[in-house]
Amino acid sequence: MEKMNGMQKFLCFYEIIKKFSSEEHPLSFNEINKHMEKVCGESTNRQAVRKYIKSLRELDVDISDYEENGEGCYLRDRHFEPWEQKLLIDLVSRSYSISRKLTQRLIDKIAGLHNEYTGYALKKGFDISCTPKTVNEEVPYTMDKIRRAYLEKKKVRFTCYDYDITGSLVPRKKEGVIREYKGSPYALVNKKNCSYAVINIDLFEDLSNYRVDRMKQVEVLEEDAKPVTECMGYSKGLKLEEYAGKCFKMFVGEEMKVTLEIDKSQVNFIHEELVEWESSLEKNQEKGQEKDVYIVTFNAHEGEGLVKWILQMGEHARVMGPEVLVDRVREKITAMNKRYQAED
Repeated sequence: MEKMNGMQKFLCFYEIIKKFSSEEHPLSFNEINKHMEKVCGESTNRQAVRKYIKSLRELDVDISDYEENGEGCYLRDRHFEPWEQKLLIDLVSRSYSISRKLTQRLIDKIAGLHNEYTGYALKKGFDISCTPKTVNEEVPYTMDKIRRAYLEKKKVRFTCYDYDITGSLVPRKKEGVIREYKGSPYALVNKKNCSYAVINIDLFEDLSNYRVDRMKQVEVLEEDAKPVTECMGYSKGLKLEEYAGKCFKMFVGEEMKVTLEIDKSQVNFIHEELVEWESSLEKNQEKGQEKDVYIVTFNAHEGEGLVKWILQMGEHARVMGPEVLVDRVREKITAMNKRYQAED
């Protein structure tokens, strides 16, 4: 190995401190020297180590040494705290849109942002084999192409896939021919552990949401995208968080003001599901103080997703308006009852 200069040794020391030290595992001079010999092929001396520490402190790197703690050298300054890394790992592991292979790779990268001891502890006991994951390995490339397309204001062409009974993804077809979709992408949204592309499909005026894990063969076209302000209902632009909050189960439709009557048992659920500034929750005074019944109002997109979301609450919720939504919920309940009727 070619002999290193002073700057290379300094950078090597910094990498060793980042990777192998922590408050629980301070590095003694002998340990630092062993790592230097292994990584750099050369040993160092105490004077050089003191010089490296001084240089790091001059660069505002928070590092503790033997003179301060009486044990050894370790890096206090980290881009992420362990609990922040754990939160990121949990989010990645739960995301359905990320395959098991990619999930493991991302977990390794996130854990590697800290020293090896903390990284090992973060990954210990993690098992994603029982977590539902997509089999689509194209998701990273799909997301990158969609992101590039909406930043460059270009259209995309893609194919949608669905699962068959074996769990394999098969392309959607029309009259035996694989369907191709073309449209203008505006954003990527993550909701309920799945990623969606918000797209206006050519020949239609409104927006649609497509599961990224069910998209393949995505191609960025040279054709300019339609401005979102030309889409139906978005003349003032697309407020992404507001849009996603109103799309229940990411179904789109005409916006409506929804009023529900709910039991107290559903208050936690409502607070977890609805954005505070987009909804209101108050006690139903007409039912009397002795009954814990509440009224919740919010804006939502009409559609199958909203109906299914309401039915999650079962007998603990009732739609009070609008009437068109009351009818749709009744129709769905009737269809469900029919499904459970005994066959002759």
